Amino acid sequence: MEFQPGEEVQLEFGLGAPIVDGPAGEVRRSRVLRAVLSYSCKGYIEAILRQDRETLLRVLENAIRFFGGVPLMLNLDNMNAAVLKADWYDPELNPKLADFCRHYGMHVVPCRPRTPQYKGKVERGVGYVRNNAIKARRFKFLSEQNLHLQQWETQVADKRIQGATCKQVAACFELERPHLQPLPASLFPCYHEAQRTVHRDSYVKVAKFFTKRRPSTSAVTSGCDGIANP
Repeated sequence: MEFQPGEEVQLEFGLGAPIVDGPAGEVRRSRVLRAVLSYSCKGYIEAILRQDRETLLRVLENAIRFFGGVPLMLNLDNMNAAVLKADWYDPELNPKLADFCRHYGMHVVPCRPRTPQYKGKVERGVGYVRNNAIKARRFKFLSEQNLHLQQWETQVADKRIQGATCKQVAACFELERPHLQPLPASLFPCYHEAQRTVHRDSYVKVAKFFTKRRPSTSAVTSGCDGIANP
């Protein structure tokens, strides 16, 4: 499938490298989220531990800022963090994803269910990461894996020859960059939402910490991680 410069970005989750956590050597399996511009195949990748809505939006925003501009369309799986109800003609999007795309001026085009060929650029790209960048590797920290992935993206992935254009990915991206939409002035306001129960001593437990509520706080409250709503 051929695309015009700046027309589309494709998004996909995949398995990351194991993280050896703590002195006991407990192994945690990470995930990677990769965004690929469909014209140039320029990619952005980030290792994560959670595959939730807030993480999706944060990494997608990091990718857009990394590219230095906004593509016209976003093509992604019908993942729970993005699509509430899959439908080829009228999918029900997660409201926060819809707000995010309005903020950045993107149109969401979820992939048809069980048809990975409609986003083959990033499907192949995630396999490329797994078999090249992180094959047989382990990391002590998530930040260590992300540093390795960033270096691999610029030193290896950007230097390969793109099959559709027969040009180097980095050179093709320089042709695509001027066609991306300009970035908005501000970041998208994103925070974690959850229900919290106010205990008898007026404290609310948020992310394993206790925060004292104000007297006007209701019995059940929602807020960001580490912060209770007033």
